Amino acid sequence: MLRICLGIALAGSASSIAAQERTAAAADAALSADYHACMAHGDAASGVTSAMLDCIAAETARQDARLNRAYKAAMAARDPAGRTRLRQSERAWIARRDARCQKASASEGGGSAAGLVYADCVMQETVARAGWLEAPGR
Repeated sequence: MLRICLGIALAGSASSIAAQERTAAAADAALSADYHACMAHGDAASGVTSAMLDCIAAETARQDARLNRAYKAAMAARDPAGRTRLRQSERAWIARRDARCQKASASEGGGSAAGLVYADCVMQETVARAGWLEAPGR
């Protein structure tokens, strides 16, 4: 499957690289079949930026809905102090996500690749956060 990983360099020990690969594989597995099909066919498969962005936008919407369901469930399972902590955690995550994705995008120096990197980053971060919220004990 086509993965947009422009501007991201893997560095470190073999164990950290293996951990990064496992994390990437888990995130890829969390993406919908609709996303994989969208990216594998038509203009997206040919590398047309607008088509790829359409696939990413649709998947981000699906994953954002998943994240919202997980967040609501996590909030419902907490006492008032726990809800406050989770709300603060979510706000901090949004700030980190935006900063990470802007940094990754900026490393491309503009152009269509920068837009793809940013959109893919937001999608991947949303997948990861939804998974974190869905994990037992969250």
